Amino acid sequence: MSKIEITKEEYEKVKHLIEKENRKYESLEDMKGGIVFIRTVTFYYTGRIKNIVGQFIHLEDACWIPDTGRFANFMQGTPTDTLETEPMGETFVNIDSVIDISPYKQLFLEQK
Repeated sequence: MSKIEITKEEYEKVKHLIEKENRKYESLEDMKGGIVFIRTVTFYYTGRIKNIVGQFIHLEDACWIPDTGRFANFMQGTPTDTLETEPMGETFVNIDSVIDISPYKQLFLEQK
């Protein structure tokens, strides 16, 4: 196996891809920096919470998901092969439209 050296700053940017997130959440603020799945009244999103700005959740590495397929499988991190994903980069989600927010295990950075 090859060995690659990176700086501490680079590691901070990619550690979520390496380490398993095992966090406890008591508020929306606690979720900052974590990967989440957000259900709104009309859409589904995944992404990393960058910030809470007024009534908006600022997501980075955001992805719109038109249909999760079997919801239980999706939430366990095993979505169907037919899952469609539309990466968006950054987006703001209005908190008033949110039904629920759950920690999630992965980001979808490529369109499927």
